[in-house]
Amino acid sequence: MKRVFSILMLAVLCLGFTACSDDDDDKKVTWPEEISDTHSYTKKLLVAEGAGFDIPLEIKLEDFSNVKDFQDKIRTAEAKAESFIKITGVTEGEHNFETLTLRVKGTNIQLVLTNVDKDMTYNGVKTDLPFLDKVVERLAKQKEITLQIKGTSDKKINEDVVLQLNLSALFKMRK
Repeated sequence: MKRVFSILMLAVLCLGFTACSDDDDDKKVTWPEEISDTHSYTKKLLVAEGAGFDIPLEIKLEDFSNVKDFQDKIRTAEAKAESFIKITGVTEGEHNFETLTLRVKGTNIQLVLTNVDKDMTYNGVKTDLPFLDKVVERLAKQKEITLQIKGTSDKKINEDVVLQLNLSALFKMRK
């Protein structure tokens, strides 16, 4: 009798633990369909007079705080209209860049800015800067890219010349 009672109690306990378990097969982990995020990068251009420069700018997906927990879920990404490239200190320092090239390292994705002789802001992602769309797309796929900033200055550049890259992106997630 004790044995039957023990087996019955054990069966009831097992059933109780199974019924009260938090492990629900019907629950699915969900994440947003889209996430918007912005991150700004700043690079000082320090070079000697007449010297060429090739300055790397590391861009990482984890820099975008809203998407860093969903990096493996990103399907595609596109730059938003708030994205821009701004160059300051050129006018005040009376500098001149015949060409200033921004290239995603290891690719043909590049933007060539010519006759940069004053402070400028380049925006208009869809019209003037489809380059930033390609940068964001590549970042979504590779999680980390290097943007090479290349050019030649007609005079020595001090810390006053700054390139600011503001990347505002819409990340679309896999279902």
